[in-house]
Amino acid sequence: MTELMKATIPVNDEVWEQAKGYLQMALDKTDNKEWEIPDVLNYVNSGKGQLLLGLDEEGKMFTAAVLGESIYYQTKVVEVYLMGADKETDWMPLLEKVVDYSRDSGYTHLRLAGRRWVKVLKKFGEARETYTAELTL
Repeated sequence: MTELMKATIPVNDEVWEQAKGYLQMALDKTDNKEWEIPDVLNYVNSGKGQLLLGLDEEGKMFTAAVLGESIYYQTKVVEVYLMGADKETDWMPLLEKVVDYSRDSGYTHLRLAGRRWVKVLKKFGEARETYTAELTL
């Protein structure tokens, strides 16, 4: 991958048509059934999330990610909600670029959800698993 690009808001139709396939692949691999593709676009277009695109040497998109953030006092956390690619191995360069982008943007932590990421995250420093419980009303 040669470039990490942040999509403009609102996301234009041509970019979304390419990115949504990668994001749908990520949704299909997670047990989180709270989001559907239209929700992802609404989240990004609301300004709450960021759509990042991985581009190859020719400028062709081959991976996409959706990020959010949480701020806790002095801790600024970038949260990777979705990450999909042409091949499973293609998202690792994107994750490395996301880490660099996050550090450069002043984030202090990285959080990923949806699968077991501890092995992958150890490459970047101390890694912990986060568990979520669904609250029933």
